[in-house]
This record gives sequence, C-alpha cells and structure tokens, in this order.
Amino acid sequence: MPLVPHLPADEPDRDRSAPDVGEIVEDILDGGDDGPAPSPA
Repeated sequence: MPLVPHLPADEPDRDRSAPDVGEIVEDILDGGDDGPAPSPA
C-alpha cells in the first residue's frame, strides 16, 4: 500500500499521518492567537 499524505476514506489513519493536526485545530478553536499554547483570554 502506497503512503498517502491525506486519505478521505482513511480518516482514522490520519492520526499517525498528522498527529499535530489535533493540536493545531485545538489552537484555532481556542482563538488562534498565533501561539504555541492556547490562551484562556
């Protein structure tokens, strides 16, 4: 099986392809203050 960077049907496998995505999404949902850590205010 070829290594694909993004598989729409293999979304559950994306965790090991891009584990940082979760952190990035959390930062954006937190406000996206362009920082390494989420800001409560």
